[in-house]
Amino acid sequence: MKIEKLGVVEEITLTLKKLMIFTGKNNTGKTHTSYLLYGLISYIFKSNMFSFFSEEELEKLLYSLKDSGSKTIKIEKEKIKKKFCKDVRNELTKKMIKEIAIENFKISKENFENLSLKLESSEIEFLTDNLFTYTNRKMAMQGIEITINNNEDTSISLTFKNLENNFNNVSELLKEDFLKDFFLKSLSNTLISLPNTFYFPAERTGINVFKNELNENRLKIYDTLMNTLQFTNLKDPEEKDRKRSELFRSNIDLLTDGNRKSSYPKPISDYINFLNSIKENYDNPEDKVSGYIRREILQGKYEIDENGIVKFREKFGKNRYKKDEISFHIVSSSIKSLFGLDYYIDKIAKKGDILIFDEPELSLHPENQVKLAYVIFMLIEKGIRIIISTHSDLFIRALTNIILDNKIKKINTFTDSDVRIYNFEKNKKVEEIDKISEISYFANFDDTIKDVQNKYDDLVEKL
Repeated sequence: MKIEKLGVVEEITLTLKKLMIFTGKNNTGKTHTSYLLYGLISYIFKSNMFSFFSEEELEKLLYSLKDSGSKTIKIEKEKIKKKFCKDVRNELTKKMIKEIAIENFKISKENFENLSLKLESSEIEFLTDNLFTYTNRKMAMQGIEITINNNEDTSISLTFKNLENNFNNVSELLKEDFLKDFFLKSLSNTLISLPNTFYFPAERTGINVFKNELNENRLKIYDTLMNTLQFTNLKDPEEKDRKRSELFRSNIDLLTDGNRKSSYPKPISDYINFLNSIKENYDNPEDKVSGYIRREILQGKYEIDENGIVKFREKFGKNRYKKDEISFHIVSSSIKSLFGLDYYIDKIAKKGDILIFDEPELSLHPENQVKLAYVIFMLIEKGIRIIISTHSDLFIRALTNIILDNKIKKINTFTDSDVRIYNFEKNKKVEEIDKISEISYFANFDDTIKDVQNKYDDLVEKL
């Protein structure tokens, strides 16, 4: 994947891997690149894009099932995957990368006049490797029940129930373009398991605390109410007409897509909406990764009450927690910063997901930065692909140690070949570094560390 002319990023060629690490000084384009990748990948996995069956194929299939009396068909997984990748390629040619960038950054198109991106078919296939991470699924339409079984290595079985009794209903449905399209998309997307794409921004500590206040739909409703009050008090007909049009536009926007005109960049807006979707209490002590975070880093666990208010309970002994709850607003910054990640791992994470994590080391003591590196390793073992932007040399050294340890123990789930580091410099081509375990001196961090140490030695000698 090659990106050119993105803000201060002159050029970057990305080799898609299980773990990609962005390093470099402030304002060198790491966040810009992360934002663009999030926009691109989340667009690829939009659930309303994919249609495995054409209209003609679907009608032919249903008629053949009705006439033959057979109720089960098999579809090759490779065929589904190839069709999905083809749809993505076709969609990306129609939806230019500049348009995705504008929607994602929420800034004017002039900022992306020279932006270009080249994405190979093999890279789309890499991103869509895990489309079948479910066992079985069901859907119903017009009285017909469809069960999708994913019990075989190479194919998926579709079993139709009540087809004969409800065939006339389906025939009528297929005459309506809107309903036919809905049925096609629903059935197609039931065949696959789309990965989640998550972005955890560096601003997450403040967002985690003030998520309710930042709820954009709430702000839009408030604005609409205030505008309505103004409208009722207006006397001038022209002014009233203008206000009526403004109210109509704002209400349509609120009803159809409340976040489309968000003033926040899409990664931030999506993160706010993700947090505001968290309503239920959760606790999954069986999960290896979230259990490790609570035991080793948080030393406690989050709880959510019936009003969606987050509290924190400190660990007490080996498997118990203190009775008293601490208000989320007054817990430490490290506990605030990990709330979204903890919930994601406990309730949502699945194989094939893509996680973009800006400054994972945020507010963490060096000891916990090392432990969080181990969390990243465990997530990769679960089949989650991760993109990290970091200013922590300690975090990278800890990841290096994990790879070296795996080499010694002959563990192949996370090796040098699974990692790439990209070092950003302003208005320069981004440097790609492979074989993280062979980096003995990393100038991005080590030059500064060496300068501070030398300065200290000189001052002590003079003293």
